[in-house]
Amino acid sequence: MFKSLLSPAVTLPRLVRVISTRPTASESLNALDTIFDRQQSSSLIDEFAIVEKLKSIIPSSPEQDPLYLRLRRPKPIKIFPQPPPPQLNSYSLNVYAHELSSGNYQYSHKAEKYVEDTLQDIIQVQSLTLESYNSILEYYVRKTLYHRSMSVKEQMDVHGVLPDISTYNLLLYLNLKSYKSTTSEIINLFNEMTDANLTPNLSTLYITYTNLKNEHQKLLDIMLQKQIKLSDINTAIVSKLHESNTPIGDIITFLQEHNIYDGVPVHNRIIEIMLEQDSEAAWKHMNSQREIGQYVPNTRTAKLFVSHACEMKQPYIAISYAKFFIDKLKLMNKEAIYNLLLDYHLATIQNPKNWLLLAKFYYFKSNTLVPSKLKMDVLNKARLIDPNFKFKIPPDQEDIEAFQEIDQNLAWKNGPVLKLSENSPEYRLLVERYFD
Repeated sequence: MFKSLLSPAVTLPRLVRVISTRPTASESLNALDTIFDRQQSSSLIDEFAIVEKLKSIIPSSPEQDPLYLRLRRPKPIKIFPQPPPPQLNSYSLNVYAHELSSGNYQYSHKAEKYVEDTLQDIIQVQSLTLESYNSILEYYVRKTLYHRSMSVKEQMDVHGVLPDISTYNLLLYLNLKSYKSTTSEIINLFNEMTDANLTPNLSTLYITYTNLKNEHQKLLDIMLQKQIKLSDINTAIVSKLHESNTPIGDIITFLQEHNIYDGVPVHNRIIEIMLEQDSEAAWKHMNSQREIGQYVPNTRTAKLFVSHACEMKQPYIAISYAKFFIDKLKLMNKEAIYNLLLDYHLATIQNPKNWLLLAKFYYFKSNTLVPSKLKMDVLNKARLIDPNFKFKIPPDQEDIEAFQEIDQNLAWKNGPVLKLSENSPEYRLLVERYFD
């Protein structure tokens, strides 16, 4: 679609028209991905064979690259995509491809669709660099859009752009993550790597280990024998050992013995496991590590405690956790925490008037920055109660006063008080009033 646009002077209106006119192929890929994602996930993968194959091709000292750690980090939130460049040439198109694929557009469904479809158009252009193809591929792989991801590789082949190890690692991640490919397809990825004289690196190992369901211990043993660096996958190791029913104390001992008991993510994963059994023990662990300077709680930490309280059907405790982390521990990303509360609120059943009030409370506490799908789901449910419901900006004075009352009375001074009966009379009265 873009091939005719590579003349030296292409105006912005012309480019906008082309981008907004979607080809049937793009719509077909969208439909395929929707159908594909709805299919039941069933394992067709022989993990033992995959580990054996990887063992046979991994070098004694695999190189480090940033891909695995980058995949573990969320992409920056972008509310709106950048407009197309006014002058379209090889350079500007590659810059634009990278700009579009480097963001997370979850707050706008229209923005997401625009980016996904525009990237699908862009990959048809011959002048894309390997880096641009990999950037677009990573965007689709993160969203587990299988057919769109594979179309990137197909266009690379069409235009004679040779993949590098990052391309194959992204495809490996896709096939293992979606868990819908066959053993032969994954083995073929390894074969293509070696045929292209590409050497598997640490990201290859880490991606494989993180996504194995059954044979992760076998691969861990291989990495231990080869003295592979494990600190970058310590969180994944905690998860895998926990899945194998290893007691949390033994998991911590393993981490300490291998000098990988370090970093906020691994402590968060340990807290998450502890919360399954004893929320007070999880809180004590967090505080003890914080006091000795080993750990600084982050947004993920707060979301773990908030989620746990919501799962225990104690939204008032969840709000108190949220306020403690935001007010006392000075967390900045309160939008993510209140979005989580709003998401859980969708499934609650209570007095209709109070349900609407709390939906508005969570919405405005998140500074109105709510993912588009979540906002639409909340509005759809709210309008079953009140057909004229909308999020007024600013809120009505009556709502503002209720928000202030909730804020003031659900605040803990010195830490969690998890039993409702042990909280203040004002706290209990507010719970009775708004959380019936």
